[in-house]
Amino acid sequence: MTVYLISGQAADRRLFENIPFPASVTVKHLQWIEPLKRETLQQYCRRLSEQVNNRENCILIGVSLGGIVAVELNQIINPIFIILISSVSNKRELPPQIKFCRLLHLQRLVPAPLFKWHNPLVNWIFGAKTTGEKKLLRFYFRRVTANYMKWATDVIVNWKNTSRPGNLFHIQGTADRIFPHSYTKADALISGGTHFMVHNRADEISKLISEQIMLVQKNL
Repeated sequence: MTVYLISGQAADRRLFENIPFPASVTVKHLQWIEPLKRETLQQYCRRLSEQVNNRENCILIGVSLGGIVAVELNQIINPIFIILISSVSNKRELPPQIKFCRLLHLQRLVPAPLFKWHNPLVNWIFGAKTTGEKKLLRFYFRRVTANYMKWATDVIVNWKNTSRPGNLFHIQGTADRIFPHSYTKADALISGGTHFMVHNRADEISKLISEQIMLVQKNL
């Protein structure tokens, strides 16, 4: 069985570097690709799905935007199971501030370069506390294009999915400032977990992931 990891917006495999996975699975990372002009999320996910071998049993694990992408990929590649971390399972779980942006199209008024501006407020919002975490977050913001960051923000704000997949397990932090847990229907809560918890609360999250993978394997 293969586990495909989908990092958060702009992030890469290092986001999962503290998570050990069961020896019984093969772990692969989906690589973000540059969005095309006026490309929809569905179109983007279809291109991204080319990195997945849909002839094998697989589990998708997505963080933040990666979780949203995992839900969309569920309609394309039919994974056995999905695990969301620090994310939302449908547009109804988006917080009021994001819905407000959608109503007034505020995200489209922001110049693209500003989406790449890393500053102390960004660290606070994401929950990056240590020097290493802040350095990693700064690297993520600088490595991607302004086009990607603006596109990614827009597709989150305008996500249209209204239903939660049945084959899904959702892990959320109680201190997540981007997707507050009170608006979600998470299956497991990490007390004090922030949006960056997959990196700094890896032990607790790894335990939950391993339990879910073993349950899936047992039921095959």
